[in-house]
Amino acid sequence: MEPFGGMSVLAVGDFYQLPPIKAKQLCVCEGEVLDLWKDFHMVNLTEIMRQKDDHTFAKLLNRIRTKKTDPLSVDDMALLTQAVAEIKDCPLHALHIFATNKEVDAHNALTVTALHLHVVNIPAEDYRKDPRTGGMGILTDLKGNNRDLLDNIQAAQGARVMVTRKVLF
Repeated sequence: MEPFGGMSVLAVGDFYQLPPIKAKQLCVCEGEVLDLWKDFHMVNLTEIMRQKDDHTFAKLLNRIRTKKTDPLSVDDMALLTQAVAEIKDCPLHALHIFATNKEVDAHNALTVTALHLHVVNIPAEDYRKDPRTGGMGILTDLKGNNRDLLDNIQAAQGARVMVTRKVLF
């Protein structure tokens, strides 16, 4: 049996964004543990593309990314304030960031029905291997208990899907 069912996997992320799980680095290979990270080829990107034409803003974002305790300067706050847009002024198809899952769910429901005609509702199924029998059993408590899986996903042809989950190997 091949890892990930023989499918190619591209994992993209910034290891600064999420703290290590259980106080260990995310991609450290461990000897006797099933460790799928050893099968990945790590590539570190060094060129900023998204803000390549705005060096001042790019430098500010990097300072925020690595900053621990120093407060932002007045100039930093002014630059960030200029970048804020009201939700009503953003195109519906643009990526939106919200503070709560409830806001995300509401926006996603609105967006998928507004931008796509044929929406399909897909119920989630999450499985866990039983350590005694080795068999796979379906979990019934999908939402709530520190899990970030939705009970249902609305999908449509051309709709973007973003999976955000810490994966424990």
